[in-house]
Amino acid sequence: TMTGHFGPVSDICWDPSEQFIISCSADMQTKIYGNWKSPTESHWHEISRPQIHGYAINSVLAFPCFLLPTCSKERCAPFRLISASEEKVLRVFDPPYLFMKTANELTGAEIKYSKDLDNQAYEEKYAHSLSSTSGASISQPLTLMNKPVVLGEGEEEFNPYSFNPDGFLSNKVEQSGSENWKKNFLTKLEPPLEHPLTNFGLWPEIQKTYGHSYEIQAMAITHNGKYVASTAKANKAKDAYIIIWDTQTLKQVTKLVGHQLSITQLEFSNDDMHLLSVGRDR
Repeated sequence: TMTGHFGPVSDICWDPSEQFIISCSADMQTKIYGNWKSPTESHWHEISRPQIHGYAINSVLAFPCFLLPTCSKERCAPFRLISASEEKVLRVFDPPYLFMKTANELTGAEIKYSKDLDNQAYEEKYAHSLSSTSGASISQPLTLMNKPVVLGEGEEEFNPYSFNPDGFLSNKVEQSGSENWKKNFLTKLEPPLEHPLTNFGLWPEIQKTYGHSYEIQAMAITHNGKYVASTAKANKAKDAYIIIWDTQTLKQVTKLVGHQLSITQLEFSNDDMHLLSVGRDR
């Protein structure tokens, strides 16, 4: 049993590699769960919190970046998240390097950091730029998006390239009484706690997409990850449409009409040739 949300869970999905479960909730958070492993036990636990929002999150999807022609061969996230909330936009997020690194170490997953390079070669080539602030995010006050981490005055930066899960990162406060929360981030002896998840688990938002007139409430993605369908609340036929988005460009491909009221659920066929929709108009 996986816990963590304090509101009704509205949607779940697997990541493209089926190693992680992603959930969203009316508590305005998106969470990622992995099969956390210690020397003596293993169980599914929250390992990242990509989004802390200002509205209830209704739907979340993950799609692979490696399939996209625009993906850089060497520096490309293995998958992205797209979420829909009680607002009119879709938000797209990239995983920071630190998530990929720690997720591999804590769960035994094999997330590739690059399309062409193996992980060791990637780290050796880009070690100079792999820092805690490379891609990591914090929630930006007075807005609904995540922005890159900015170090405070006198705050030291650490380099995940030197990752040592048994000593370098730990949830435990140092005995000296000086809490360095970056070094207290994770440990294989216990799963991540609330402080590192909220302070260092967010993903940077890379783009918003606009097109709906009312709050978005359902999404679906093709099995090849190339297209996303979304729909919003509607009290009139003119608003009861489905938008198809290209995940490569994050732009609209087409708009489908036919319903009279809100569409509540979408699903693509296994061959991605058909899209099934159901709604309040029965």
